[in-house]
Amino acid sequence: MNPTAPAPGAAPLPLLRRGEWTVSQDSAPTAAGLPAVSLAPEVLVRSDARRLRGRTAALPDREGRAAIVRAAWRRFTGGTVRCGGLGPQGPEEFAATLWAGAGLPAALVERWQGMLTDRLDAIVTEPEAPRTAAGRPPLTLVSLPGNTFTCLESVLRAAAAGSALWVRPSTREPFSALRLVAALVEEGWPAELIGCYPTARPVLRALVEVTDRQVLYGGAEVAAEFGDRATATVHGPLRVRAVVAAGAEPASAARQLLELVAGDAGRFCTTVRSILCLDDPEPVAVRLGELLDGIRLAPADPAWPLAASRDAEGAARTAEHVERRIGPADRRFTRRPLLSTAADGSRYLAPTLVGVEPRSGTHPLLGFEPPFPFATVLRATPEQAAALAADGGVTHHIVNHPIGSQR
Repeated sequence: MNPTAPAPGAAPLPLLRRGEWTVSQDSAPTAAGLPAVSLAPEVLVRSDARRLRGRTAALPDREGRAAIVRAAWRRFTGGTVRCGGLGPQGPEEFAATLWAGAGLPAALVERWQGMLTDRLDAIVTEPEAPRTAAGRPPLTLVSLPGNTFTCLESVLRAAAAGSALWVRPSTREPFSALRLVAALVEEGWPAELIGCYPTARPVLRALVEVTDRQVLYGGAEVAAEFGDRATATVHGPLRVRAVVAAGAEPASAARQLLELVAGDAGRFCTTVRSILCLDDPEPVAVRLGELLDGIRLAPADPAWPLAASRDAEGAARTAEHVERRIGPADRRFTRRPLLSTAADGSRYLAPTLVGVEPRSGTHPLLGFEPPFPFATVLRATPEQAAALAADGGVTHHIVNHPIGSQR
């Protein structure tokens, strides 16, 4: 029997609060019309935080926490996890839910799980979290993004460090966070010392205010609102670009850039979004455009699996954003339409490379960070490249020898 995702109309995905899975009166639809996700209102968040501070439940010691984290991750990747709204799910059912609900193909799910598995030894040695002034373990909030579940590493690290945990899943992809929270509880984490609190965006501030430490993923808006908070670690836009050296061989440079632009479906904050060429960019751009056009949409490309779009309106807005900002002097080096339909009927934002001519030193597509492989390419002098890199982001230097891994 082929694994299937939960049917539309099923009970909403629950909250975990006060040690129990419960369905809220408020909910938000998930992107693909699967079960809605319960939302925690602000009054509930503040009430639960006050109650938790009066509880005396103890966390396991360091050795016990490490054992729970390891066992929970084994269950997440290879076992059956029971969570309200989804029911018991093994690995195949979970992968089917991520495909139906978030457009993540099984190859990408396996790759991301493998990445976290490889880091597990380091995760369980996370330094002990300092206790609060009242002598209790801190309450740590982890607010997750919807583009990748590899950020669940922050949940595992906070648990290993000895924090009480509140997890705020993305309403676009709540499935992986609920699965990990349920796995932790099933493997022995005290249910009263972990919570799963999906919320509307305005309630995020209340969650930040009632917790001791915060790990926040999000865009420029989250970084602007919480970036100066002493207790918060904010993972916002990273602004990643590549500088192609003068004289770089075009085919070699394009192969190196393919990894940086299309790796992990272009969904990581480390994805290259701007390519600055110190020579004529056309030879490199033409070859990179061909490589991007060669990535198969569906079935998933074995080397470069891409995510399908389950949010039709959001994908249309992203495509319109790009189309409206391509000027008459700009050139598209990829041939597929931004919104493309694969043979199986799934919709994709296809890998896209746009050559731009900056006007007054900038361009509206420079720094654009959508959740798919997208980059701009332009010619720049060494001085211009240095000026564009002065924002403190990450710069990759492309020369005549391979960098990074090649797949």
